[in-house]
Amino acid sequence: FGERGGLADARWADQRNGVNNSDIFFIKSSDGGNNLTDALKVNSDNTGRHQYRNAMAVDQSNGYIYIAYYDRRNYILNDTSDVYISKSTDGGANWTEYKINNSGLYNDGSLFDGDYIDIAAHAGIVRPVWTHIDNFNTGIWTCLFNEPGTGIADNNSINKNFNFTVNPNPANLV
Repeated sequence: FGERGGLADARWADQRNGVNNSDIFFIKSSDGGNNLTDALKVNSDNTGRHQYRNAMAVDQSNGYIYIAYYDRRNYILNDTSDVYISKSTDGGANWTEYKINNSGLYNDGSLFDGDYIDIAAHAGIVRPVWTHIDNFNTGIWTCLFNEPGTGIADNNSINKNFNFTVNPNPANLV
C-alpha cells in the first residue's frame, strides 16, 4: 500500500485477462481499507503479453502516483521486457505511460533476472531502479525522471541509459 493524505493505494499484477497476459492493476481506499475501488488496469496495451513485477511511489508534494514495471508488449515471443513508468495525477483514475529503458531485457528463462524493481518520488524527482541482464551480466539501472517545474534542468523529462555495475558480483561487504 502507498499513502496519500489518509488514502490507501495498492497495486499488483495478475492474469485475469489470460494466462499469457499479466497486467498491472491499482485500487484505492479512502476509509482505511474498509471499502476499495474497483481494480483499474494501469498499463494501456492490449497485446496479450506480460506486464509484471512492479513498484509504486506516491510523491507527497503533489499526490502523483508512479508505478514502475517490466513490460513485454513490444516482443512477440514474450521473452524480452522493457521497463515502463505509469503516472497518475488524479488519484489513480487515469494513467500515462513512459517507456524508460532503451534496450530490451532478454530472458529465455535460463537465468534468474531478479525480482528487483523499485521507485522513489519526492518533489517531482522520480527515481526508478531495476536489474538488467546484458551478455549474462546483471547490472542495476536507473532513469532520471523529473516533473517539469522542479527547478532542475529538464531534458524532455526523461534521461535514459544510466548503468551501475557492482564488481565483483556478488560483492563482499567489509
